[in-house]
Amino acid sequence: MNAALFIVLLATVAAILCAGVSPTQSLKVAARLAWAVFGMTAMLAGAAAAGWAQSDPLALIAMLLTGFVGAIVLSFARRYLRADADPRRFAVRALLLLAAVMLFVASDALWLIALGWIASGWLMARLVGHVAVWADARAARRRMILT
Repeated sequence: MNAALFIVLLATVAAILCAGVSPTQSLKVAARLAWAVFGMTAMLAGAAAAGWAQSDPLALIAMLLTGFVGAIVLSFARRYLRADADPRRFAVRALLLLAAVMLFVASDALWLIALGWIASGWLMARLVGHVAVWADARAARRRMILT
């Protein structure tokens, strides 16, 4: 098994853990978990560079970039979505999107690539239309699903 898939499992567990946290603390916990996923990816990249672990270097670079962007987005969302009605839903979907993109990047089986691709598209559409009462968010979500 590819060592990078362990990071995908870690991101999925992070989303499950975030689902059990109170809504007021969910974005704070999600941001910290996303930084932990980024840190574990960096440690795996270091271990692979030292020869202690075997993993695809290009996949690790893409996973590092994905983890960094995901952690930055969740850190920003922690302050930006303070007044949101359901921050836990956003946090869980963002962590699952992180896991789906990492699965797409790290897997070497075609069915896992397809699963990561489909899951990331579906989750991105849900995140774009996060505030369903806004007409612009609903329209953007519809456009995202159609393309």
